[in-house]
Amino acid sequence: MSDERGCLSCCAGCGCMMAVCMLAMSALTIGPHLDRDAYVGTVTEKRIERRIGPDRYKVSVRLEDGSVRVLENRSSVLELKFGSYRTQKRLVEGRKYRIETYGWNVPLLSWHDNILGAEEVP
Repeated sequence: MSDERGCLSCCAGCGCMMAVCMLAMSALTIGPHLDRDAYVGTVTEKRIERRIGPDRYKVSVRLEDGSVRVLENRSSVLELKFGSYRTQKRLVEGRKYRIETYGWNVPLLSWHDNILGAEEVP
């Protein structure tokens, strides 16, 4: 005679584990879109990181407090942002911008705030 409770408790545990994994994946997907910032600073460097898959556009900005912030400029379906290369092309090194971003800055994981838009300021 088999122990049905053992099987059910095992399946319930797997279901809970799957729910926790799905919740974590949702938080990592949607969470960064809820964290929005605006920075005012001077563009000091623009670069393209060529990788397997889509290229990554990076922008270094010297903020008004003197610190340097690395921002990423990539398209986002959730933000309906396409054609990041146009934004990258419009930014000019040495000019000052107000840059709207979203995302988390975790350099250890190569995560940087993503640029939503940039407006030149005097």
